[in-house]
Amino acid sequence: MKGLQIRRGLEYKWMALIVINLAAFLVSFDTGLVTLILPNIARDFRSDVNVTIWVPLAKVIMMTAFMPLFGLLSDIKGRKRYFNIGIVAFIAGSLLTAVASTIYEMPFYRSLTGIGSAILIVNTRSVIVDIFPSNERGKALGWHLLVVYLGHTLGPALGGIITSYLGWRFLFWMLIPIAVVTLVVSHFVIRETTVATGQKMDWIGSILLAASLIMISIAITFGPQQAWTNLDIIITNFWIPIVNIFVDTFVAISIPLVETLAVGLIFLTLFLVSQLTVKSPVLDLRLFIQNREFASTNLEALFIYIAHYSIYVVVAFYLGLVKLMDPFQTGLILAVFPLVAAAVSPISGWFSDRYDRREVRILAAGVTALSLLLMSRITAESSIEFLLASLVILGVGVGIFSPVNTSECLMSVPPRQRSLANGVLGMMRYTGQTLSYAICASIIGLYLPTNLFLSGGRIVVEQYIAGISQSLVISAAIAGIAFLIALIVKPTKPLDGISEEAKSEPA
Repeated sequence: MKGLQIRRGLEYKWMALIVINLAAFLVSFDTGLVTLILPNIARDFRSDVNVTIWVPLAKVIMMTAFMPLFGLLSDIKGRKRYFNIGIVAFIAGSLLTAVASTIYEMPFYRSLTGIGSAILIVNTRSVIVDIFPSNERGKALGWHLLVVYLGHTLGPALGGIITSYLGWRFLFWMLIPIAVVTLVVSHFVIRETTVATGQKMDWIGSILLAASLIMISIAITFGPQQAWTNLDIIITNFWIPIVNIFVDTFVAISIPLVETLAVGLIFLTLFLVSQLTVKSPVLDLRLFIQNREFASTNLEALFIYIAHYSIYVVVAFYLGLVKLMDPFQTGLILAVFPLVAAAVSPISGWFSDRYDRREVRILAAGVTALSLLLMSRITAESSIEFLLASLVILGVGVGIFSPVNTSECLMSVPPRQRSLANGVLGMMRYTGQTLSYAICASIIGLYLPTNLFLSGGRIVVEQYIAGISQSLVISAAIAGIAFLIALIVKPTKPLDGISEEAKSEPA
């Protein structure tokens, strides 16, 4: 059957929501636990921080570049079909990550997980909108977002407990049976939904965006530490999965960082130019050019996510290397930020109903900037209470900012463009996450010895704390840019009829 197929029925829609929420939980739980175990991965593979950071970074880059593309592909070819393909890709990525033998394999395997996650994320809410009537859609999305927040919170907390007793690899083994059950139930429960849009796929745009993000991230991550010369990588052996073949070799790779940055910027320029000419662009720049409020809310989201997202990595390494905490204790502390953000998000709606949304955005961006500046005062002797208070304030700022920023962004465009606007805003967030990881690793990497996790490697606490402090000061300044954008750009008359999806957007 062609066209949109919406199947309703009490038992089916709620059973389908359970399946969708299982997939959403897998993606958010995976994201939360990976940042927690980065110190453990670095120790096991004896790798530097700015190499290890590519474990979460690879996933985020794939999600940034390919979410819009897979969203459109799912609309055309079938959402159930691609939902299941996403689960298969997620399973394969998790399996390969669990058995990885070198740090250099990890980004490739996490890229596969990122592709699966991108397909799952773009289909979860689309299926919810398809199968639930408008009077129940808000309730369904509310349950969905509760599960997403639960995954972000349990990722560090539960991941810390499991890592302490069974090791970090077990976390990825644990995800596989849950994903397999989700796939089987999805096959029998979810009904196919397609939209015959007739739109063309912008594969070139997505590939250009992915290539530019990879090259720019490599240059930013390693450039300062290598004095912008060459990044030399020597691979002495590699393992071929499935067939279980180990190959002894000697592969020397030298990456010229200045040239890599230049090529990345060229690819980014080509991407931007292409988006003005193709019929169905990954990123519709015309919205930015024609609508200053849409542009400002997207730029605010970009800078807020650049500013705060690397805090998971900063806190995980600080607690592991400086405070010498085990993963269980680290996980509990890391869970505070997403938990507070989730609790505060409904308050953002209350503020928005009583005060000007722009004023709420200004307040939230200011609180975020101040919390990062406060956290930059951290020292080796700082109390855990100080760190927890800083994370709580940061959670308040981000928790208030994200829902009102989403609402204002989607209200700035006509209803027919809100799905497109939501996709663009999501791209801004994931781009911010990508740059946040890269900038954080670049700054802190300057203060860490290259042999930190090698035999006999030592950390100079004062230098590392200086790196953390500088990273957080720069993060506060970046959040300050979002504050200034919200302060300077005056709102236009809002469009009426904001959708339920906009009201329920997660932080």
